[in-house]
Amino acid sequence: MNNITEWVRRTTWGVALTLGAALALGSASLPNLGFLEDRHEFPLVGLQDPPRQEVAPRSAAPPLAVQADGKRSGPLRLRLRESITDPDDTRGAVAGPHALWVATGGGLLRLPYDGGASRWWTTADGLPDHRLTAIARVGDGLALGTEGGLVMLVELDGDPEVAIASQVAPARISDLLVADGQLYAATWGEGIHSAALTDPTNWRSVGPARGMRSRQVTGLAWLDGELIAGTAGAGLWVRGADGRTRRYVAKGGLAHDFVLDVQQHDGWVYAATPDGVSRYRADQLQTRRGGEGVAEGLVRALGVDGREGGGVLLAMAGGRVGDWGRDEAEALPPHPEALGPWNGLPTAEIRWITQGGESVWAGTDRGVARHDGDRWTWMLQEGPGHNDLTTVAARGGLLFAGSFDRGGRVFDGAWRALPLSSAEVNDGLIDGAGRLWVATSSGLARWEAGKLTTFSGLHGLPSAHVAAVAEADAGLFVGTTAGVVLHDGVGFSPLGGGADVHHVYGLAGAGDSVWAGTIGGLFRVRRGGARAFRYETGELPDNWINAVVEGADGTLWVGTYDHGLALRRPDGSWHHITEDDGLPNGWVNPGAMAALPDGSVLVGTLGGGLLRVSPDGSVDRWTTADGLAGDDVTDVAVDGSTVWVATRSGLSRMEVLDEPGDV
Repeated sequence: MNNITEWVRRTTWGVALTLGAALALGSASLPNLGFLEDRHEFPLVGLQDPPRQEVAPRSAAPPLAVQADGKRSGPLRLRLRESITDPDDTRGAVAGPHALWVATGGGLLRLPYDGGASRWWTTADGLPDHRLTAIARVGDGLALGTEGGLVMLVELDGDPEVAIASQVAPARISDLLVADGQLYAATWGEGIHSAALTDPTNWRSVGPARGMRSRQVTGLAWLDGELIAGTAGAGLWVRGADGRTRRYVAKGGLAHDFVLDVQQHDGWVYAATPDGVSRYRADQLQTRRGGEGVAEGLVRALGVDGREGGGVLLAMAGGRVGDWGRDEAEALPPHPEALGPWNGLPTAEIRWITQGGESVWAGTDRGVARHDGDRWTWMLQEGPGHNDLTTVAARGGLLFAGSFDRGGRVFDGAWRALPLSSAEVNDGLIDGAGRLWVATSSGLARWEAGKLTTFSGLHGLPSAHVAAVAEADAGLFVGTTAGVVLHDGVGFSPLGGGADVHHVYGLAGAGDSVWAGTIGGLFRVRRGGARAFRYETGELPDNWINAVVEGADGTLWVGTYDHGLALRRPDGSWHHITEDDGLPNGWVNPGAMAALPDGSVLVGTLGGGLLRVSPDGSVDRWTTADGLAGDDVTDVAVDGSTVWVATRSGLSRMEVLDEPGDV
């Protein structure tokens, strides 16, 4: 998770955290937890580490050898080959002469009007960030806004090429507008900023000056020298040509104080709200609610049909499309991948709507639908189903990608969604027999020969919340919030001999035992008991262990929540590599470690990209600047000479070259 708010929203136990614990825990990326559903009491989380007793002295950490460019010469070379994203998570669109350009969470998507092949561009194609949130036409090119507050000017002479990229504010860009020689950028929480088109890197704030709700801007429009902005709860904000501002709210006739979208058309600015549509010009307001020339009260987005006889398009709740002045509406067809309540309603909600070519286009977070004058058709793209990924597993040509809240998909020539019982996927594993095991927040699933089988507490799992899986000689080890069990092909047997092993985040099989990383330390777990390794006894830099993997040389690598790495050599000695030692990022994501044949380990970090750390402490690093899909790396899987990297913004594929040389 990228912030404490999202973590609290996604994890039911977060509601029980005290403010002090929340501040202490910060913004780590955690698997989906489910303590309340599992009826476990909330664990006591200390606000600081306990006193340390150096009863087991450790060796000093080896020196790091990080070069300035983050690359070094080593026994193996890794080359980034491609990024695979899902552009069906759409956020906005503009019509071009021959194609619709769509801003998506997986890059810039081009949909030709003539039905030709679609294509999309990502960080691997040169975009500084492909988590796009806003789009506008600028001359013959485009302006693109991102999740991280970046605005790019893109030339379209051939493939899209970024001409200029500049940071506007530390907030998501929610809309872009070109007017009066200025490029305006609306943000979510930092108000509106503008830059002259002749100097598009020199941004200045233009308001609103105060109020959180007013500075959460949802849309921009321009009319007769006035800048009009919709806000998230503070009504319609207007700045006149003289620089003076005024506000229109529900008490003054606006349909609702929460404005979801604004659109200029034919001398009016229209404002979509949860209770109808208002339109504004020259200090006048007109409002229509559901059944009064607006088919539904909740209007999510607005667009313009510029063809003869066209008007203002309304995207309403339930995936319904209508027009200003008409009480009738038409629903989008059911989505072809509606797998269950967790995967969305049969029809996705519309985020934007526009006309391009001879069609009307409606965008959702699950794809684009096109109306050709006769009927609606879904225009879905191939991809992992979501860009917010938690895990990746690969073996023998079979690939699996799981997400935070959109389930998982397998790829064996084509992407296919699995009908999992939970949308929250925490881990995945393809075993030696080619069976896929999926750890979810409501049980363990096995996918074999096209058949899905789900295991729960009825089958012997101590908790339905499964966070990690690992394979070893003894069978399949399963980590849950209530401990570790072994699946021997028949049932599940508890391990640890009653030891206090709980809230497991990472597993690494070791013959007849398993290494378990937990919220309370590292454990070597067997049938008869468990041995603990902790911060207090000197082995670990921190007790919160997110990932464990055994290297090719027998070294055990342990990734912590926010204190870097611990290494246990085959002779039993311990070494630490932390940010204090020069590690670029010490926040290791759950399960996000994988071993390479040369003894090095790949480490996925929270916001720091992908690291390759060698036993001697030397480090390589890949980020979005190198074309990686995202800097928040949630999992890594090695399949022969292929390395798959799961991130919060898509999937990347790397190749291992079995020869020395530059990375």
